[in-house]
Amino acid sequence: MLDELKKQSALVTTLLILLIFAVGFYLLQWILVGISFFSDIIIILFLAWILSFILEPFVEKTSKMTRLPKVWSATLIYLVFFGILTTVISLFIPVVAAQIQTLPKVLPKYQDSFPYYVHRLTNMGLSLLDNSL
Repeated sequence: MLDELKKQSALVTTLLILLIFAVGFYLLQWILVGISFFSDIIIILFLAWILSFILEPFVEKTSKMTRLPKVWSATLIYLVFFGILTTVISLFIPVVAAQIQTLPKVLPKYQDSFPYYVHRLTNMGLSLLDNSL
């Protein structure tokens, strides 16, 4: 009789542990769905925090050197930062566009030495690239 109770107790304990894991995974799934719903907002806030963290020393130095309020120093630093970013992007885009346009002309020369699956993949990529251009 005591052996049967021990077996039932072990079985109940095992089933209870499995039930806890199942409920835990179910709740984890719902938590991840909730987080993914707000993931864009979380990423934007994180990137804004990183940007302000990086630019904060420049704002401090500008504020001390020019004796401007921090709001105007921050505005000045952000304008300079986005001006530099715009300049770099405007210089970078034509180079990349030219390279993308020459890629369908150059890639077939090297395609003969590729294995079959890479050959097929590059053919699909080239057709997509030609259609997009």
